[in-house]
Amino acid sequence: MADTVTKAVLEALGTYLKTAMPKIKNISFDWPNPNVALQYPCITITTGSPEFANMMPEFLSRSAIQNSKATARYEVGSYEFSLQVDIWCGSKEERFRIYDDFFKAFNANVEVMGLALQLTKYYDIFARYDLVGYDFNDGEEPSQRAEWRARLQVRASCKAILEKTQYIITQPIESDAEITDNEIEV
Repeated sequence: MADTVTKAVLEALGTYLKTAMPKIKNISFDWPNPNVALQYPCITITTGSPEFANMMPEFLSRSAIQNSKATARYEVGSYEFSLQVDIWCGSKEERFRIYDDFFKAFNANVEVMGLALQLTKYYDIFARYDLVGYDFNDGEEPSQRAEWRARLQVRASCKAILEKTQYIITQPIESDAEITDNEIEV
């Protein structure tokens, strides 16, 4: 059973960043609880409502037939996610260094900027991730809270997959019916 596409997209990025950025102490997929102290540097990855564009289903594959049934897999559209990646740091200087590490990890392949990550928990398809903007929220309020955060906007996209179990005719159907020409006289 595959995970939901949203969970798979978030976790694939989190797993990659944890490996590519060993200085990060924690990666979470929820907004931080204000009553719990964060261990800096850390990252939170959250998403809003994904956009979905449907398409005419395209057959991809079928499982082995068991008991005259098989599961067919179809591509039925595409998803686009607006992800917010927050980098939380203990100082402004650390935030600049960690953002630089993020940018280098996110764009490791200069020929093709961004990331293409395999969603191993969602039918092994690939998702595309692109950095589309960032904000260093420097101001009076974050300074008073000693909150040094970089807020990054990342666009992720992937195919939408649907599995459907169907009956399959495995043996010819035999019949005693006689085939006629079905002629109609006028």
